Amino acid sequence: MKKKEAKLKLPVKKSLTLTLLILSIFEAACIIMQAAFLAKAIVGLFNKNFDNVVRDSVLFLIGFIFRIVFLHLQQYFTENHAIKFETELRRKLLQSYFDLGPDFTSREGSGKLVTLAIDGIGKVKQYFELNVSKQIRGAIIPTLVVIFIFYTDYVSALMIISVIPVIVIFMILLGINARDMANRQYKKYRALSNNFIDTIRGVETLKFLGVSKNYLPIMEKKNREYRQSTMKTLSVAFLNSFALDFLTTIAIALLAVRLGILLLDGSTVLLPSLTVLLIAPEFFLPMKQAATDYHATLDGQMAYEDINRMIVDNEKNKSQKSSINSVESIKLQNVGLIKDDKKILDNITLSINKGEKICLVGQSGSGKTSLISLLSGFNEQSEGEILINDEVTNLKNVH
Repeated sequence: MKKKEAKLKLPVKKSLTLTLLILSIFEAACIIMQAAFLAKAIVGLFNKNFDNVVRDSVLFLIGFIFRIVFLHLQQYFTENHAIKFETELRRKLLQSYFDLGPDFTSREGSGKLVTLAIDGIGKVKQYFELNVSKQIRGAIIPTLVVIFIFYTDYVSALMIISVIPVIVIFMILLGINARDMANRQYKKYRALSNNFIDTIRGVETLKFLGVSKNYLPIMEKKNREYRQSTMKTLSVAFLNSFALDFLTTIAIALLAVRLGILLLDGSTVLLPSLTVLLIAPEFFLPMKQAATDYHATLDGQMAYEDINRMIVDNEKNKSQKSSINSVESIKLQNVGLIKDDKKILDNITLSINKGEKICLVGQSGSGKTSLISLLSGFNEQSEGEILINDEVTNLKNVH
């Protein structure tokens, strides 16, 4: 399992990580600046001390503006890297389609491959954008916020930190269930896509045979199953978001009750208490966003798992092959090819040296295409021997 997770780790450049780290720190500083000066402005109005209200309000507005700027800069840099990642991933995936050959296409299904190359890549891009930036923000912002709260009121900081284990355990339990449901949904989506594309490809044949209308109930059934699966998955996602909002609301409410009692008792003053209450929701916000994004990117995780597997298989296949440039001669000795219990090629003997030009001539169905597929490594002979540089080998191991 650990090996599998390592393969699925998103390739994030150190430059992007460092850039997002710095921008997240600046964003956290702006959040703290907002809460501090907003609290000062409100306390000034409450105490009818209007001397510094305008200044504090302007500083609050400056913090708010720079927070939005830093957030958009994070999105900008993440999206640029996501586009480059998407382009490279699509190139590798399409190259894998060509390198792995027709056997791979038949085994995986053309519908699945088309879906991955179009929708799958887009979902992986969304997974990259949300996963990379939100992970860094989710680590930096709550850490700096809780440090600020600790220096303002350490008891409030301890109360907030004590809620984290409950939230983490709850998110893990619901996350496992959501992933299982998303996995089943993705399989149904893939089956629906395969069926749709295969039907489109064969629509002329189906119309010619007069059975095209018979496939409409099949498509409606698969569409209905996928819709029901989607609604179940969404219900789990909404339940997760609701439960997380409920837990964080309860935590903030308990914090407000404690601070209110202290204010009535005269054990504290309004400014630090109000500052803590204003900034406390910012501590939980990245967690709630991470939970929402987790459900939104589950399809992307599944798609990336499939795409990564195909690319890795292609790289392993290439590493086991020898280069075509090293081939000086190819010899076929009594080679035969049998498909579906039918003999396509029989007793083929020929020799091809490097630099020679050959021409295949024959009637339709005589086996010209099958012989070319055999020489290309897409098929393996049923009998006879193939020699490369006078050594018995398999043409599938040459590229």
